[in-house]
Amino acid sequence: MKNLSYFIKLKIKDILKKYGIKLEKLSEIDLKINKINLLSNSYEKINLYKDLIKKHPESHLIHLYLIKELHKVADPEKFEHFDIYNNKRNNWINEVGLNNFNLDFIWAGMVTGSLGNHYPIESLINSQKLNMRKNNKINIILPKKIKLRNKSFFSYFEKYVNLIQDTETIYSFNTLASILELPLGICVPMDKICPSLDAASNITQSLLAERNIKSLFQLKSKDQEKGKSILKKLGLPNDAWYVTLHARSVGYRGENQSNTSDDFRNTDIKSYLKAIKFITDQGGWVFRMGDPSMTKLKNMNNVIDYAHCDERSEFLDVFLGATSKFCIGSSSGYYHIPFTFSVPVLFTNSPRFEEYYGLRKNNLYLPRMLNKKNEKIEIEKFMNTPLGIINNKNLYKQNNIGFIPNSEEDIYQATKEIYNNIENNFSNVKRSQKQEKFIELARKKSNQYSKIDLIPQANISVNFIEKEI
Repeated sequence: MKNLSYFIKLKIKDILKKYGIKLEKLSEIDLKINKINLLSNSYEKINLYKDLIKKHPESHLIHLYLIKELHKVADPEKFEHFDIYNNKRNNWINEVGLNNFNLDFIWAGMVTGSLGNHYPIESLINSQKLNMRKNNKINIILPKKIKLRNKSFFSYFEKYVNLIQDTETIYSFNTLASILELPLGICVPMDKICPSLDAASNITQSLLAERNIKSLFQLKSKDQEKGKSILKKLGLPNDAWYVTLHARSVGYRGENQSNTSDDFRNTDIKSYLKAIKFITDQGGWVFRMGDPSMTKLKNMNNVIDYAHCDERSEFLDVFLGATSKFCIGSSSGYYHIPFTFSVPVLFTNSPRFEEYYGLRKNNLYLPRMLNKKNEKIEIEKFMNTPLGIINNKNLYKQNNIGFIPNSEEDIYQATKEIYNNIENNFSNVKRSQKQEKFIELARKKSNQYSKIDLIPQANISVNFIEKEI
């Protein structure tokens, strides 16, 4: 890496000599962007960025900041700017010679923040595997004093992502990293397209299935053995099967009812109790995933309140997710662990329809519906933008929109459905007429979320959709 670091230094000097004016221009634009960023009103910032684009039409950075503000206010216009941003970025990188490095950089927060941030990294790797983008070396600058979100989970990405942790190398790469950092928090840049996170997952997963390419990740044999020994200590029989359950709630990292901006994603664990009993009645076990800030579960047979368990660890978070029969998840980071290892997921209590497009064939969808002024919003409208991309509590409030949590019965029925699908190896699973209608609607409405038609993968719960259409 030190030799490469030395090479990078020399190459940057060459580029500064040859393209100094271009880089100075970029610096001027940075100053203007920083000035706009000091403002607090997103709508004002959007107008100023649009004005700035007229003055600097070649700048990819202004488009990126415009996209970020459009994202904050759930304006579907953001989708129009993804490819524009990507094309201008690619053109600029080629023009100044940065393409010769064959390097990409990812913000460190993608592996130190929420578990869900690994989701777009998976799509980025898959897009390279599918030759949808140049096979660059993917790097993350991460000083040794900064901790990974989950070291065990990241170990499965190490084959594809290089951590730069040496102080001298970090110093050498910082300038390049700031220029070449990919905005994976909002989109996944490829050679010709730049889809949003869920669209990127849909596009790459559809192509992997079409070309019969296996999933990236399989649990390591050493992790299998280690995990089995821990299960034995927890009292599970050798032939036990189990389900992971994660119902997001306030408490994580200091979130409470007064400061949360994500209450539309939070759920009540009590509404999952009937589903838990169904699983244990079939002979299965349930691991309630999470952290100690969550409300404790009452004692139940074959149920381990892992969130309050002494054996709780980063390793076991991954092992349980990767080896569970299925996962019952909500709109939060944890379900991405079983997701990544191709474990079936029952996705519950999400009011953002955009997330549906990221689901996969062995998943089952149970959305959280919305109401306006106490009148329920019909599912066809629920599937439209901008409703389907709202990602902030304040936007729901400003638009007088409330959400209707999944009922205990709906979760129970969906749990029975995914269990039966798995027991039948997903063969002979026939969609009802209303499920087919939903899939067709999702296909038609995908053009609101992506310039490329998306292919709906997951079924919607039959019990749920029979009441909605």
